[in-house]
Amino acid sequence: MVWAFLILMGCEGLPGGENFTLVITQNDPFVGEVSVNPLQLTYPKGTEVTLKAEANEGWNFIEWTGDASGQEDETTVTMDSNKVVEVYFEVNDDPGTGFAGGEGTEEKPYLVGTSEQLAKLRDESNLDGFFKQIADIDFDSITITQNEGWEPIEDEDNKFSGTYDGNNRRIRNLTIYRPGTEFVGLFGYTDDDSIIRNVVLRSVNIVGGRNTGGLVGFNSGEILNCFVDGTLTALKDDGNSLERKVGGLVGENYGEIKDSGADVDVKGEKEVGGFVGDNDFEGVITNSYAKGEVKAEEVIGGFVGNNYGLISGSFATGKVSTINYDPGENGYEVGGFAAYNEGEIINCYATGDVFGDECDIGGLVGHNKGGEIIGSFATGDVTGLEDVGGLVGRNSFGAIIENCYAWGNVSGSGYIGGLVGFNEKTGQDLDSKYSVIDKCYSIGEIIGDGGGLLGRSISPSVYDSYWDINTSGKNESVFGEGRTTKQLQAGTPDDVLDADGNPDPDGDEIFEEWDPAIWEFGRSSEYPALKGTP
Repeated sequence: MVWAFLILMGCEGLPGGENFTLVITQNDPFVGEVSVNPLQLTYPKGTEVTLKAEANEGWNFIEWTGDASGQEDETTVTMDSNKVVEVYFEVNDDPGTGFAGGEGTEEKPYLVGTSEQLAKLRDESNLDGFFKQIADIDFDSITITQNEGWEPIEDEDNKFSGTYDGNNRRIRNLTIYRPGTEFVGLFGYTDDDSIIRNVVLRSVNIVGGRNTGGLVGFNSGEILNCFVDGTLTALKDDGNSLERKVGGLVGENYGEIKDSGADVDVKGEKEVGGFVGDNDFEGVITNSYAKGEVKAEEVIGGFVGNNYGLISGSFATGKVSTINYDPGENGYEVGGFAAYNEGEIINCYATGDVFGDECDIGGLVGHNKGGEIIGSFATGDVTGLEDVGGLVGRNSFGAIIENCYAWGNVSGSGYIGGLVGFNEKTGQDLDSKYSVIDKCYSIGEIIGDGGGLLGRSISPSVYDSYWDINTSGKNESVFGEGRTTKQLQAGTPDDVLDADGNPDPDGDEIFEEWDPAIWEFGRSSEYPALKGTP
């Protein structure tokens, strides 16, 4: 229980007499107020103080305790000693609606303050209503039948299309155990018109099947300023094999997610992400983050498993790895941010270490297949078997990587690169579309058979891109240009240095084509950094 202390302010008691203090506490600072008359810092002996409790909408005054008692909202305290008075409010229960108050309209949303009232959102008559949470809800003390835990709000046949405002109040210890069940989360399935905002889920413990997320299993609507932490696992109903499309916040996203975060340890089979399992073609995610550790068998991303839509201004910091890490077994398409990208990733980054068992393993993206990665970077160490890169494992089908960098060390058996493991083109004829790398660099150590910038490439479309020959330990790359640490840390595009780091006015201005509006070149002894990332 949370108690708030009322600090009394006013005139001092009369000098020369015995004065006493009055402290008032209440079980929640946002559920009501207590008026005090007279209002003073201290009171002379014998002063009578009148207290009146006024509950906010959706709450009821219950009782006074401590140095006052009674269930009337007004009481009097005689100050013959120091006094501590406790006031207790309780969530209202309107028998007509089943909520704490409200009418279900945008102007007067239904008020939700208990788990029973939250469960009322499942009723068919409430699918398109408006709701506002007015109290913290703790599932830890709630007994749920059949040990399946919380029943998600709606499914594919009965989609939630209303508006739920969590009001930044907490929902704690949400527990779900429904292996093999599709569309699992606080909300199972949200429709195009739905809006979920300001929801805070703390210490979730969720087991579901396909399309499982901490907040929403399958989202087609809008999610704003929401947060989840805890653990999440997807299992088939036999409990022995894993499921797909799993994310810390959302399992599968067709809608829009903004300004949200997940600190969830996530485990599944494939298409698994720390934030979203699968971001589909219409999915848009902006200004969001994932911090949990992510494990799966394959197609694993620190932020998103598959991305076909748009992700911008977002980041992931958790470790990403295959289950029972063992090089040569499963574990393809693993990325610190995204496993697979066919959409757009703009101004994003990943800092977690990445471990994949097989191919297409990258510090940011495992496989960039026809997608775009713009203004993004990765700093974690990357380990895999083949086609392993500090930024991207495989760049294919006319994919674009532009204004990006990678700092992590890269290790594997073959075809590993500081930036990209394998840069390829589509088909073998003259009309084949080349995959492009433009204005990028890498500095990580290459441990294994590979190149400083690229492990291998059959696309020659590599422009103004460099690797550090000192830190990488590699003097060669199939494309790209090697430069010394001092040259890459020149300071500005105009500070041209020779291979020994000495001023060289007639030398190669390696950053001449790089846009200062995008890049911060900093001072000497600093590598270029991106300006647009969060």
